Amino acid sequence: MRRGLTITAALLALALPQAAWCCGGQAGSAVAITYDGGKYTVSNVGRQWLDIVFTSWNTSYNLRLAPGQSASPYSPGMLGQFMQGYQSCVATVVPTR
Repeated sequence: MRRGLTITAALLALALPQAAWCCGGQAGSAVAITYDGGKYTVSNVGRQWLDIVFTSWNTSYNLRLAPGQSASPYSPGMLGQFMQGYQSCVATVVPTR
């Protein structure tokens, strides 16, 4: 009984963070998002180029990431700032020739 409970807890610990930090869209499972208290860092953990669009209270943040690349969403313009939160995230694969 105790061994089964331990194995179940370990599997849940591995599965839940992945689901909590993914985007939607066709390539949502290839995106990992972390937050350090000051900015979000987005990583492409897949094998294809991705376009990632975050929507946050009338502002959009766009990233294009190569496989294995990471970046932090930053608002455009002279007074740009790091994204502080978002309402939605959609990741799509960049079409290749």
